[in-house]
Formats: sequence, C-alpha cells, structure tokens
Amino acid sequence: MLLRKYVVLICCSAFLFLASCSDSDEKLPDLTIAKTANFNDPIDYCDRTGKELKVTVQNDGDKDSAALVEVKFAHISTPVSNTTVTIPAGEKRSTKVTIPSIPAGDFSFTAKATPVNGIQDKNPSNNEVKGHCIT
Repeated sequence: MLLRKYVVLICCSAFLFLASCSDSDEKLPDLTIAKTANFNDPIDYCDRTGKELKVTVQNDGDKDSAALVEVKFAHISTPVSNTTVTIPAGEKRSTKVTIPSIPAGDFSFTAKATPVNGIQDKNPSNNEVKGHCIT
C-alpha cells in the first residue's frame, strides 16, 4: 500500500512538472491599438490632423513583432491602409493613414493590428478597436 502511494505521488509530480512546462510560458507579442486621448471610447483612438489619422500600436507582450496595421473607415467599403510596423516588446509605434475623403460630420473607423510571419499573438481578442472622430 505504501509503495502504491509513492508511485501515485511520483506520477502526479511528473504530470504537474510537464504541465508547468507547456506552451503557456512561450514568449509572444500582445498587440493592441493604443489610446491617444483620455476621453471616452471610441473617441480615444482618434488622433487626427487634417486628412491624416495616426494609429498607434502597442506591444504589451514579451516578444518583438512585426505588425500588419489595417484601417477601415465606415464610409468606405475597402481597407485604406495595410502598413507593417516593427514593435519591440513593451513599446509603441505609430503609423499615419491618409483619410481618402472626409465625410461631412463625424466618422468612424476600425483599426486592427495582427502579427505577421506566422507569429501568434498572446491575446488576439484585443487586436482590434472601433474609433470615432468628431469633425
């Protein structure tokens, strides 16, 4: 009976060791679109000067990554920008997008950052935001 307890204990210890060595410890980027103001969402993401919209991507992960930044405006059916920026872990990088035509009144957009070269993202659910600019 005592031998059986030791075998169970050893097996459980080996399982816990293997579980702690899983891919969850893998270093990955965590790309997000950074807020550029401290108002209320989605206005926080509007950093506009004239016909240019600045989109800032932040890497909250622990691995450097190139990111594809895609911007879509609600009043235009196709994406306007597919720019790639390289972002070291823990840092931010910005890219500017030319707004093709500014509608009368306010306008909305979606900005998304995804890793390139087959690299996974630690939390892909936070890669996209909806922004709004007040004109």
